[in-house]
Amino acid sequence: MRYLDHLELSYCTNVHAGEGLSAILNQINHDIPLVKALVSPNKPFGSGLRVGYETVRELSEHTHALTKLKQALLEQDIYVFSVNGFPYGDFAAPQVKATVYDPDWSTDERVDYTLRLARLMTALPGPKLRSISTVAGGFVPNLRLLKSKDHLFAKNFARLAQGLAELEDETGISVRIALEPEPWTRLERTDQVLPFFEDVVWPASKHAQKYIGLCYDTCHQALAFEDPIASWNQLTQQNIPIYKVQISNALRLSKPQDAQARQRLFSFAEQRYLHQVTALTADGTVLRALDLPDLFQTNDQWLNALEWRCHFHVPIWWQGQEAQANTALSTETMISAHDEEPPKDPLGLGTTYSHWQKIAHCMQNPLAQKHTREGAQLHVEVETYSWHVLPDALKSQLGLHHEISEELFALQSALRTNQS
Repeated sequence: MRYLDHLELSYCTNVHAGEGLSAILNQINHDIPLVKALVSPNKPFGSGLRVGYETVRELSEHTHALTKLKQALLEQDIYVFSVNGFPYGDFAAPQVKATVYDPDWSTDERVDYTLRLARLMTALPGPKLRSISTVAGGFVPNLRLLKSKDHLFAKNFARLAQGLAELEDETGISVRIALEPEPWTRLERTDQVLPFFEDVVWPASKHAQKYIGLCYDTCHQALAFEDPIASWNQLTQQNIPIYKVQISNALRLSKPQDAQARQRLFSFAEQRYLHQVTALTADGTVLRALDLPDLFQTNDQWLNALEWRCHFHVPIWWQGQEAQANTALSTETMISAHDEEPPKDPLGLGTTYSHWQKIAHCMQNPLAQKHTREGAQLHVEVETYSWHVLPDALKSQLGLHHEISEELFALQSALRTNQS
C-alpha cells in the first residue's frame, strides 16, 4: 500500500506455506485479504509475494494458470510491487537451513529463475518500477573463499542486467534486483558492499548500475553490530541503490554470562531455518557461529562477550521476554515508536527493535535514493517469516493475520513519529 507518496509498504508472503499455483491462489484469495481488511480495507493493497521456482515454472508454461493469478489479484484489489526471489525451493520444508542459498549467482539456474520471475511480474498488476530481492551472491561458509566466485557472479549479473533492460524495452516495466546481505553470504557488512559493486557488479554491464541494487534487511544488518544510520548514509552517499527494505527484528542477548538467559535464547533453536549468531567483544571483535545449536557448548570468549545477536525474525514490535516468560506474544508489549532507547530485558533476552526504528527514520527522506527522487517508490516489507517456528510458549493465539496487521501498524506508527 502506498505510504507518504514515496514508500510502498506490505509484508512478505513467505510467512505463508505452500508451493505451486493452488498455494499462491489461496494466499491471494484468503490470507492476504484478511490482512488487507484490517490495514487497507478501502484502498488497493500492494503485496510482496514470495514465488519459488516451481510456481514460476507453472505460471510460465501454462497460460491459464497466469490468467487465474491475474484474475485473483484484480478481484481482491491486490497489486504486486515486489517479489521475494531469495528462496528457490520450498521455504516451508521441514529443513531448509543452508539450502536456502542454492542455487547461487554463479549458476545459470539462478539467472533463469530470476529472469522468469521478472517476466512474471510484468504480467501482473503493479507499478512501473518493481523489485526482486535475492541472495547476495551466495553462501560463504569459509571466509577464505569469500571472493572465489566473483568472476562467475559478474558474468551472470551481466546476463541478468541485459535481460532486464530488454524486458523493460518490451513491456515498459522496470524490474530491479535487490541483493540482500545476510550473515554467511558474499555480502554481510556495509564496508563489503561498495567494493563488490565497484569491482563485480558495475563493470559487468552498462545496465548493471540501473538494474542491480540492494535489499536492506534490518535483522541481518543488526548482526553486523553496525550503526544503522551510519550504514544507511554510507550506502546512499556512495550511490548504492536501495530498492527494497525488509523490516525485521533480531534476538539480542545482553547477558551472555547468565546461564538462564542463554537457555532462553537456546529455546529458539529449531530444525527448519539457520539462526546465525554474532557476538561483540570488548575489543570490538565480532564472533560468528553458523547456527544457534553450535553454541550449546561454548567457550570463555563467547561467554565474556558484551552481547550476542541471533538471526531469528521475531515480531518487529517485540522487545524481549518480560518477567512472565511464559506469556504469549501480545501487542501489549509494544512501547511507543519514538522510544529509541535499548529495550529493557530483565530476563536477559531482548531484541534489536531500535535498529529497525532508526532505519524507519532514514526511509523518511524521499531524496536519498535516485529512483525515489524521480518519482518511484522505495519498497518496504515487514518480513517475519518465523511465526510458525517460535517457541510454543510464545506463539500468539490471535491468528496470523492479526499479528501481521499489528506489525504493519507498528511500522506505520514509527514512520509517522519519525516524520514529526
